Amino acid sequence: MRRKHCASGVSSGRVVGYQSKIRESSVPSTLSALILVASRASNLGCVSVAMTTCCSVLGVIGLVLTDLAIIISFATPYWIQARANLNQGLWAFCRSDSCSWFFEENYITEVETDVGWWIAVQGMISVGLGIGILCLLVATIALCCECRGCNTSQCIGVLLLLAFLSLGVGAVVFGVCAHKFEDVELEWTLTHGKKFGWAFWLDTVAAGMALLTGLIYLVDGSSRKV
Repeated sequence: MRRKHCASGVSSGRVVGYQSKIRESSVPSTLSALILVASRASNLGCVSVAMTTCCSVLGVIGLVLTDLAIIISFATPYWIQARANLNQGLWAFCRSDSCSWFFEENYITEVETDVGWWIAVQGMISVGLGIGILCLLVATIALCCECRGCNTSQCIGVLLLLAFLSLGVGAVVFGVCAHKFEDVELEWTLTHGKKFGWAFWLDTVAAGMALLTGLIYLVDGSSRKV
């Protein structure tokens, strides 16, 4: 009877010892698992912040270049270039030695600019320029000041898509109507002395840049948490 009692005591002691070992070994494994999860979460957070910062910087650079392209195209008189140093822009007509502007009383041009399609192009390019400047102001303020509860990147992305549509439609209308009504070609020919100038092509580039920059801001906005 004593032997059986001692044997049962030894076996119960072994069971208790095994249980204590299991408990002791489970504690560090649980801690290591929590540390691993926390480290992975922090790494994901760092990657998200880095991606957001990269998109923001690329967006601002693209936005500055887009606005510069729009302003140069908007202001320069090189949408139509003709022989004998005659150049026509949205707002000015220039000869070799002088220029007359749209707001001047002596505004004289070789191209008919008081028609509906020309005024529509002026309006669409003006809208695109205004949206571009507004987006640049909002993006600059967003870099300096953090706005909790709002997603400025998505707002800028949507506005830039609208600017792309305005600039793109304006370029298409100008290209079609200038070719149809003013005999403007891609290059000078023997029978046609007018061609599309570099300011017109710069507007098409600005439209593409507005689209690309808008997509960058939309990606940046989707990675932000409001």
